[in-house]
Amino acid sequence: MLRECRRVLVPGGKIAVLTIAVPAGLADDDAAMALELGPSRVGAPDTLANMMHEAGFRGVEEVNETPRFREVIIRSLARLRALETELRTGEGADGFEAEWGKKSRLLEGVDRGLLVRTLVVAEAP
Repeated sequence: MLRECRRVLVPGGKIAVLTIAVPAGLADDDAAMALELGPSRVGAPDTLANMMHEAGFRGVEEVNETPRFREVIIRSLARLRALETELRTGEGADGFEAEWGKKSRLLEGVDRGLLVRTLVVAEAP
């Protein structure tokens, strides 16, 4: 997919991608836990920055957005809690619990250092 993105970008065109990933070097147990806590497909075999290099992009820059991402998760949980009654009515108890669980697992993964959020920006040659 990244090669196709590079192909359709004009020379000098930029691509920016936010990703949630498992940091390199985790113990096997921690890596397994990260896969459980993170969203689907969080366990990519390589970093997005490396995959962009391999796809032929240049000037690849990676920025750690994990602290800001943590703040967003906390605000999302607070908002869910504030709107809990309305959401349980509109989405149903199961829908509310599913969303609460997903956000709570993400926060746990970030707080335990098992998940990181990065912004990767690169340029088409």
